[in-house]
Amino acid sequence: MDTQTVNLEGTTSMEPPEGTSFVYDTRSQLVVIVGSLLIIIGILGSFGNLMVILAVSLCRNLQNKTHVFVVSLSVADFITALTLPFQGFSVLSETGWPFGNGLCKLFGALLIFTLAVSFFTLAAIAVDRYIHITKSMRLQQKIYTRSSIAIMVAFLWLFPFLGMVVPQLIPATGGIKYSPDTRTCGWDFGHPMHGVFRNITSACAMFCTALIIFCYVAIMLYVRRHIRETRDILRVSSGNINNLVASPTGSSKMQIDITKNMAVVIVAFFLCLLPYSCSTYLYKPEICASLFFFVLLTLSTCLNPMIYAVKHPTFKKVFKCMVYFRFHDIPRPSAWLKNILRERNVASSRA
Repeated sequence: MDTQTVNLEGTTSMEPPEGTSFVYDTRSQLVVIVGSLLIIIGILGSFGNLMVILAVSLCRNLQNKTHVFVVSLSVADFITALTLPFQGFSVLSETGWPFGNGLCKLFGALLIFTLAVSFFTLAAIAVDRYIHITKSMRLQQKIYTRSSIAIMVAFLWLFPFLGMVVPQLIPATGGIKYSPDTRTCGWDFGHPMHGVFRNITSACAMFCTALIIFCYVAIMLYVRRHIRETRDILRVSSGNINNLVASPTGSSKMQIDITKNMAVVIVAFFLCLLPYSCSTYLYKPEICASLFFFVLLTLSTCLNPMIYAVKHPTFKKVFKCMVYFRFHDIPRPSAWLKNILRERNVASSRA
């Protein structure tokens, strides 16, 4: 007895077209892989970024002006990671978004919001590194006061929220809904106003990208010029350059090391972002490619803590102390950690 099957265009036929079963198997396998990866990335990203936030709160060596932006980035990535398991279960679901329309709008809005905050924060970190490397200490202290840093961080969060999220929650200007193609919640690409906000987002992304590139190119040129000038001075004063090495020392070397570490974070973010951005704004990819690019986009949320653990010596040491519960070995513990350790010592002595 012949059985009817549904082909990829949605029409019925008595026999499956050639290659259909392979396409269905490939698509179902990809859906399982993508859904599982989103859940894994969400779990790893939540744990890793929470470790970063706790490490900064525990160690005074990490409590500086640059790490205010690092914490802001980690908070944004932490919120992003919290939404990913829900998106992953949605991808695995055969019946659509399984958590209700309200949570669809909430997690879709959070994903848009926190990814934008991460992008803006990386631009702020690039500017911070540029000023700390190329400008005088007096100018640094003038620009990066406590109140100005608070205003900067508030702007990094308020601008994406008011400019990108709020309009999507108003039916007249945008919408967030479940997409049957990607099985995720996000922007309503069919809304009449979507093109306007897509152009605004593109303009902001291009501005941040140009700013980041300018800052790091300027840093590279400044450091090269500084080393060349130092070598010239040493050559004139000693007459023998063979035994001299011109390199930054002290705080300058520390600032350059921090800049290198943050540059790795930014490069990793761009490698994750660019395929998705190009596929969204330059051409309409296949559904399989869209799912893959979406996973790659979210991968940056769990990469940053791994980069800190490998590249940043202070984070690496604090992470190790946290994992092995050796909090007394944390260098320059914060005030609240000191109180906890003191109370533990008192309780141990009494026991």
